[in-house]
Amino acid sequence: MPVVSQPENVTWWMIAILVIATIMIGIASIIIFTGVSKNVLDASYFTAAALLDASSLGSDVGISAHVQPFTGAFYAVMGTAVVDGLAKSVIVGFVLAEFISFITNIDVRAKFGLIMKKSEKNHIIVCGYSMLAERLCRDLADKKRRFVVIEKDPERANAVRDMGYDAINGDPTDKQALEEASISTAKAVVFATESDFINLLGVVTARHMNNRVKIITRAMEGSTVTKMHRGGANFCIVPEAVAGTELGSRIAGG
Repeated sequence: MPVVSQPENVTWWMIAILVIATIMIGIASIIIFTGVSKNVLDASYFTAAALLDASSLGSDVGISAHVQPFTGAFYAVMGTAVVDGLAKSVIVGFVLAEFISFITNIDVRAKFGLIMKKSEKNHIIVCGYSMLAERLCRDLADKKRRFVVIEKDPERANAVRDMGYDAINGDPTDKQALEEASISTAKAVVFATESDFINLLGVVTARHMNNRVKIITRAMEGSTVTKMHRGGANFCIVPEAVAGTELGSRIAGG
């Protein structure tokens, strides 16, 4: 049986309904049980005063200036104030819970890293954390080169951060992700995904955003190399072909 998820804004709807119901109860109580006024606007004012500022009950302009103590109207008004107070407590509880949930869901390390990447210059952007990218990042880290990884899969992006690398969880073909990685000041962009289509689309997007940056891309098939160059890539590598050539040279040399 499929699981039906609740809307994210259900809490705010509950708060809105609670506030409206509380105000309506307060207005009705003042009109029915007190001699303050039969005017809805006046009753609304006194209810809002009790809801937003309980101290107004003891002032000369509050309800207590018009209601005799320990009468039926007095108890009705005090009951309304108590309900308003409880409503405020519940509302504050909901708001605090939402705020705490929001804070705990923020990836502080990712946000801090993003701020730092905004000032990056002459760095390398690695798009797609594939096996090829893994080896590349390890080599760049060993050489103390600055780089940032753009990875669409959230779990992979978190794994990259766990290894101590800067990472952006986003689509490497999307302008926003490339802007977050500061492509305008980058030295090079490497597209290392295992999809020729994604790499080609990324090449075109990156070249459109920065016509000076060096673009290196991976191609799974040799037939797409020409397309990569036409799209704006400076270099296009077919790892399988390179590996085959290296293997052949080693066998021949042996």
